[in-house]
Amino acid sequence: MRERIGQLDSFELDDMIDAGTPTIELVGRRVLWHGQYTGTVVELRSGRLAVRLRLPCAKCRTRRRTVYVTSGCHRGAFCYVSDPKTGAHLADLRNQVVCCTTCAESETTERESIAPSTPRVEIPDRMWTETGPDEDPAARLLARIAILGTDMHLEAVAVRIVDHIQRALDSDDSSGNLAAFAEPDGPFQTTSIRGRDYVLAAYPYC
Repeated sequence: MRERIGQLDSFELDDMIDAGTPTIELVGRRVLWHGQYTGTVVELRSGRLAVRLRLPCAKCRTRRRTVYVTSGCHRGAFCYVSDPKTGAHLADLRNQVVCCTTCAESETTERESIAPSTPRVEIPDRMWTETGPDEDPAARLLARIAILGTDMHLEAVAVRIVDHIQRALDSDDSSGNLAAFAEPDGPFQTTSIRGRDYVLAAYPYC
């Protein structure tokens, strides 16, 4: 029993963080993560608390990878993988899985042998401007990008699933029912920004 003294579950950890528990009282505590794995509370360089876990590779199931997960989706989730040095968002474990370096490199090689790599565009959180309604300004975000020399708006529309249909939180005639645009393939893939799910749309300046 002594080994379990001080162990928390992720819900208790979230509650203690929200209650303003001093960091010094939380760092080093053991946390039961989603009833499967046990991790340790650490403080990232950004000052944010995270749970350090050693998760098995979803592909080979033998090698493990250390990840640092932070909260922000809903109480007790701790699903966002963060870079321990920069605090940058790396993955969302609700929609993605952990792969060891060997399997990840193998998968990348296989994918690139079939098709050329896809250019990646990273948008820092500070570059988004809130354009939603007064009651929820973050329901819509706007950023500016340039593709092949063309200036474009990149709009992020917050969404949720209602009755198995993906709907925009700030509904209008163009995005009130996003699922209609995605048929028959289903809802659009979402992107996590500041802890919320958004569908992205880019269009050139008028």
